Amino acid sequence: RGYARKRRRAYRADRNRRRPRRGRGSRGIRRARRSYKSYMLTRAWYYRRAGIDAAKKRSRRWLENEAVSVAFKALRDLTVKTTDPDVYKQHVDAYVLHYDTLWAEKLRPRWARQKFRLYCGKRRALQEFVNNLRGSGEIPPLIAYGNAGFASGGRGERSVPVKGIKRLIRQTYPTVLVDEYNTTKMCLTCHVPLQHVKVRIQQRDESWKTTTCHDLRRCGNRGPGGCAVLGCSWKNRDEVASLNIGRCARSNALGA
Repeated sequence: RGYARKRRRAYRADRNRRRPRRGRGSRGIRRARRSYKSYMLTRAWYYRRAGIDAAKKRSRRWLENEAVSVAFKALRDLTVKTTDPDVYKQHVDAYVLHYDTLWAEKLRPRWARQKFRLYCGKRRALQEFVNNLRGSGEIPPLIAYGNAGFASGGRGERSVPVKGIKRLIRQTYPTVLVDEYNTTKMCLTCHVPLQHVKVRIQQRDESWKTTTCHDLRRCGNRGPGGCAVLGCSWKNRDEVASLNIGRCARSNALGA
Protein backbone atom coordinates (compact mmCIF):
# COMPACT_ATOMS: atom_id res chain seq x y z
CA ARG A 1 0.00 0.00 0.00
CA GLY A 2 2.84 2.42 0.82
CA TYR A 3 4.60 1.56 -2.44
CA ALA A 4 1.46 2.35 -4.44
CA ARG A 5 1.10 5.70 -2.64
CA LYS A 6 4.68 6.65 -3.58
CA ARG A 7 4.04 5.69 -7.19
CA ARG A 8 0.97 7.94 -7.33
CA ARG A 9 2.91 10.87 -5.87
CA ALA A 10 5.69 10.39 -8.39
CA TYR A 11 3.17 10.22 -11.24
CA ARG A 12 1.46 13.44 -10.11
CA ALA A 13 4.77 15.27 -9.80
CA ASP A 14 5.86 14.12 -13.24
CA ARG A 15 2.50 15.07 -14.75
CA ASN A 16 2.65 18.58 -13.25
CA ARG A 17 6.19 18.97 -14.49
CA ARG A 18 5.27 18.01 -18.04
CA ARG A 19 2.11 20.12 -18.14
CA PRO A 20 2.70 23.22 -20.31
CA ARG A 21 2.15 26.66 -18.93
CA ARG A 22 -1.17 28.34 -19.55
CA GLY A 23 -1.31 29.94 -22.97
CA ARG A 24 1.65 27.91 -24.24
CA GLY A 25 1.95 24.88 -26.47
CA SER A 26 3.46 21.51 -25.76
CA ARG A 27 6.96 22.87 -26.45
CA GLY A 28 6.52 25.95 -24.30
CA ILE A 29 5.89 28.23 -27.28
CA ARG A 30 3.26 30.88 -26.75
CA ARG A 31 0.29 30.48 -29.02
CA ALA A 32 -1.72 33.33 -30.45
CA ARG A 33 -5.06 33.61 -28.72
CA ARG A 34 -8.13 34.01 -30.83
CA SER A 35 -9.63 37.40 -30.20
CA TYR A 36 -11.91 37.66 -33.22
CA LYS A 37 -15.51 36.80 -33.90
CA SER A 38 -16.80 35.55 -37.21
CA TYR A 39 -19.84 37.09 -38.91
CA MET A 40 -21.25 35.43 -42.01
CA LEU A 41 -24.01 36.64 -44.31
CA THR A 42 -25.19 33.62 -46.29
CA ARG A 43 -27.65 33.29 -49.12
CA ALA A 44 -29.87 30.94 -47.12
CA TRP A 45 -30.14 33.34 -44.16
CA TYR A 46 -30.77 36.35 -46.40
CA TYR A 47 -33.50 34.67 -48.46
CA ARG A 48 -35.18 33.29 -45.36
CA ARG A 49 -34.92 36.48 -43.28
CA ALA A 50 -36.06 38.77 -46.09
CA GLY A 51 -39.07 36.58 -46.80
CA ILE A 52 -38.10 35.70 -50.36
CA ASP A 53 -38.60 31.96 -49.88
CA ALA A 54 -42.03 32.49 -48.32
CA ALA A 55 -43.02 34.87 -51.13
CA LYS A 56 -41.99 32.31 -53.72
CA LYS A 57 -44.22 29.65 -52.15
CA ARG A 58 -47.07 32.14 -51.87
CA SER A 59 -46.75 33.12 -55.54
CA ARG A 60 -46.76 29.50 -56.60
CA ARG A 61 -49.97 28.97 -54.67
CA TRP A 62 -51.59 32.04 -56.24
CA LEU A 63 -50.77 30.82 -59.74
CA GLU A 64 -52.48 27.50 -59.20
CA ASN A 65 -55.61 28.99 -60.74
CA GLU A 66 -56.67 26.90 -63.72
CA ALA A 67 -56.91 29.73 -66.25
CA VAL A 68 -53.63 31.35 -65.19
CA SER A 69 -51.73 28.05 -65.12
CA VAL A 70 -52.92 27.22 -68.64
CA ALA A 71 -51.77 30.64 -69.88
CA PHE A 72 -48.32 30.35 -68.31
CA LYS A 73 -47.90 26.80 -69.59
CA ALA A 74 -48.73 27.91 -73.12
CA LEU A 75 -46.09 30.66 -72.95
CA ARG A 76 -43.45 28.35 -71.47
CA ASP A 77 -43.89 25.82 -74.26
CA LEU A 78 -43.19 28.46 -76.92
CA THR A 79 -39.92 30.33 -76.47
CA VAL A 80 -38.97 33.70 -77.94
CA LYS A 81 -35.26 32.80 -78.07
CA THR A 82 -35.35 31.52 -81.62
CA THR A 83 -34.49 32.63 -85.14
CA ASP A 84 -37.40 30.80 -86.72
CA PRO A 85 -40.12 33.34 -87.60
CA ASP A 86 -42.86 30.71 -87.43
CA VAL A 87 -42.02 29.75 -83.82
CA TYR A 88 -41.81 33.41 -82.83
CA LYS A 89 -45.20 34.09 -84.42
CA GLN A 90 -46.69 31.17 -82.47
CA HIS A 91 -45.41 32.71 -79.22
CA VAL A 92 -46.91 36.10 -80.12
CA ASP A 93 -50.24 34.50 -80.95
CA ALA A 94 -50.28 32.62 -77.63
CA TYR A 95 -49.45 35.84 -75.75
CA VAL A 96 -52.25 37.74 -77.49
CA LEU A 97 -54.67 34.90 -76.78
CA HIS A 98 -53.96 34.82 -73.03
CA TYR A 99 -53.23 38.56 -72.64
CA ASP A 100 -56.37 39.42 -70.68
CA THR A 101 -56.01 36.44 -68.33
CA LEU A 102 -52.37 37.18 -67.50
CA TRP A 103 -52.84 40.86 -66.78
CA ALA A 104 -56.05 40.31 -64.86
CA GLU A 105 -54.01 38.22 -62.42
CA LYS A 106 -50.92 40.44 -62.34
CA LEU A 107 -52.93 43.62 -61.69
CA ARG A 108 -54.45 42.26 -58.52
CA PRO A 109 -53.43 44.29 -55.41
CA ARG A 110 -51.85 41.32 -53.65
CA TRP A 111 -48.91 41.29 -56.07
CA ALA A 112 -48.13 44.95 -55.35
CA ARG A 113 -48.37 44.37 -51.60
CA GLN A 114 -46.05 41.39 -51.83
CA LYS A 115 -43.52 43.37 -53.85
CA PHE A 116 -43.49 46.10 -51.20
CA ARG A 117 -43.13 43.51 -48.41
CA LEU A 118 -40.14 42.02 -50.20
CA TYR A 119 -38.52 45.44 -50.57
CA CYS A 120 -38.93 46.15 -46.85
CA GLY A 121 -37.82 42.64 -45.91
CA LYS A 122 -34.60 42.91 -47.90
CA ARG A 123 -33.71 46.25 -46.33
CA ARG A 124 -34.60 44.95 -42.87
CA ALA A 125 -32.45 41.81 -43.25
CA LEU A 126 -29.38 43.77 -44.37
CA GLN A 127 -29.82 46.37 -41.63
CA GLU A 128 -30.11 43.62 -39.02
CA PHE A 129 -26.82 42.09 -40.14
CA VAL A 130 -25.07 45.47 -40.16
CA ASN A 131 -26.32 46.27 -36.65
CA ASN A 132 -24.81 43.02 -35.34
CA LEU A 133 -21.35 44.28 -36.33
CA ARG A 134 -21.36 46.95 -33.63
CA GLY A 135 -20.23 44.58 -30.91
CA SER A 136 -20.27 45.41 -27.21
CA GLY A 137 -17.66 48.18 -27.12
CA GLU A 138 -18.25 51.92 -27.23
CA ILE A 139 -15.72 52.46 -30.03
CA PRO A 140 -17.35 52.08 -33.47
CA PRO A 141 -15.83 49.26 -35.52
CA LEU A 142 -13.65 49.84 -38.54
CA ILE A 143 -14.83 47.77 -41.51
CA ALA A 144 -12.15 46.65 -43.96
CA TYR A 145 -13.14 45.78 -47.50
CA GLY A 146 -11.10 44.05 -50.16
CA ASN A 147 -10.81 45.84 -53.49
CA ALA A 148 -11.74 42.75 -55.50
CA GLY A 149 -15.01 42.86 -57.39
CA PHE A 150 -17.55 40.08 -56.99
CA ALA A 151 -20.62 39.36 -59.08
CA SER A 152 -24.04 39.20 -57.47
CA GLY A 153 -24.41 35.60 -58.60
CA GLY A 154 -23.48 33.04 -61.21
CA ARG A 155 -25.26 30.55 -63.38
CA GLY A 156 -27.53 28.38 -61.28
CA GLU A 157 -26.93 30.48 -58.13
CA ARG A 158 -29.16 32.79 -56.18
CA SER A 159 -28.33 36.45 -56.54
CA VAL A 160 -27.06 38.35 -53.51
CA PRO A 161 -26.98 42.13 -52.83
CA VAL A 162 -23.22 42.66 -53.05
CA LYS A 163 -23.40 46.39 -53.80
CA GLY A 164 -26.30 46.93 -51.42
CA ILE A 165 -24.56 45.52 -48.35
CA LYS A 166 -21.37 47.40 -49.19
CA ARG A 167 -23.24 50.69 -49.56
CA LEU A 168 -25.15 50.14 -46.31
CA ILE A 169 -21.96 49.37 -44.36
CA ARG A 170 -20.27 52.48 -45.73
CA GLN A 171 -23.22 54.58 -44.61
CA THR A 172 -23.09 53.12 -41.09
CA TYR A 173 -19.40 52.58 -40.23
CA PRO A 174 -16.05 53.96 -41.34
CA THR A 175 -14.59 51.67 -44.00
CA VAL A 176 -11.11 51.07 -45.37
CA LEU A 177 -10.38 49.68 -48.84
CA VAL A 178 -7.51 47.15 -48.76
CA ASP A 179 -5.56 45.63 -51.62
CA GLU A 180 -6.23 41.91 -51.13
CA TYR A 181 -3.93 40.51 -53.80
CA ASN A 182 -1.58 38.78 -51.34
CA THR A 183 -3.95 38.36 -48.39
CA THR A 184 -4.69 34.73 -49.28
CA LYS A 185 -1.03 33.89 -49.85
CA MET A 186 0.60 34.83 -46.52
CA CYS A 187 0.32 33.08 -43.17
CA LEU A 188 -0.96 35.37 -40.45
CA THR A 189 1.08 33.68 -37.70
CA CYS A 190 4.40 32.89 -39.39
CA HIS A 191 4.41 35.60 -42.10
CA VAL A 192 5.58 33.10 -44.72
CA PRO A 193 3.99 32.24 -48.09
CA LEU A 194 1.32 29.56 -47.91
CA GLN A 195 1.45 26.46 -50.07
CA HIS A 196 -1.27 25.24 -52.40
CA VAL A 197 -2.96 21.96 -51.53
CA LYS A 198 -3.27 19.30 -54.23
CA VAL A 199 -6.13 16.81 -54.06
CA ARG A 200 -7.10 13.81 -56.17
CA ILE A 201 -10.67 13.60 -57.44
CA GLN A 202 -12.25 10.53 -58.96
CA GLN A 203 -14.12 11.35 -62.15
CA ARG A 204 -17.12 9.64 -63.71
CA ASP A 205 -15.01 7.31 -65.83
CA GLU A 206 -13.33 6.10 -62.58
CA SER A 207 -10.08 7.87 -63.44
CA TRP A 208 -8.25 10.09 -60.96
CA LYS A 209 -7.48 13.75 -61.57
CA THR A 210 -5.11 15.93 -59.54
CA THR A 211 -6.36 19.45 -58.97
CA THR A 212 -5.80 22.38 -56.62
CA CYS A 213 -8.09 22.85 -53.62
CA HIS A 214 -8.98 26.54 -53.73
CA ASP A 215 -10.50 26.68 -50.23
CA LEU A 216 -7.47 25.31 -48.37
CA ARG A 217 -3.88 26.41 -47.83
CA ARG A 218 -0.96 24.89 -45.94
CA CYS A 219 1.81 26.51 -43.89
CA GLY A 220 5.04 24.51 -44.03
CA ASN A 221 7.09 26.59 -41.57
CA ARG A 222 8.96 24.20 -39.25
CA GLY A 223 11.02 26.81 -37.46
CA PRO A 224 10.55 27.93 -33.85
CA GLY A 225 6.93 28.89 -33.40
CA GLY A 226 5.98 27.68 -36.87
CA CYS A 227 2.54 26.40 -37.69
CA ALA A 228 3.90 22.99 -38.69
CA VAL A 229 5.43 22.61 -35.20
CA LEU A 230 2.30 23.74 -33.38
CA GLY A 231 0.07 21.44 -35.42
CA CYS A 232 -1.99 24.13 -37.17
CA SER A 233 -0.62 23.90 -40.71
CA TRP A 234 -3.97 23.76 -42.51
CA LYS A 235 -5.52 27.17 -43.15
CA ASN A 236 -8.87 28.18 -44.55
CA ARG A 237 -8.34 30.49 -47.50
CA ASP A 238 -11.20 32.89 -46.75
CA GLU A 239 -10.37 33.05 -43.03
CA VAL A 240 -6.72 33.85 -43.73
CA ALA A 241 -7.75 36.54 -46.21
CA SER A 242 -10.17 38.13 -43.74
CA LEU A 243 -7.61 38.24 -40.93
CA ASN A 244 -4.92 39.67 -43.21
CA ILE A 245 -7.32 42.32 -44.51
CA GLY A 246 -8.13 43.27 -40.92
CA ARG A 247 -4.44 43.52 -40.05
CA CYS A 248 -3.76 45.74 -43.06
CA ALA A 249 -6.71 47.93 -42.12
CA ARG A 250 -5.42 48.37 -38.56
CA SER A 251 -2.00 49.27 -39.91
CA ASN A 252 -3.49 51.88 -42.22
CA ALA A 253 -5.65 53.30 -39.43
CA LEU A 254 -2.70 53.58 -37.05
CA GLY A 255 -0.44 55.01 -39.74
CA ALA A 256 2.05 52.15 -39.54
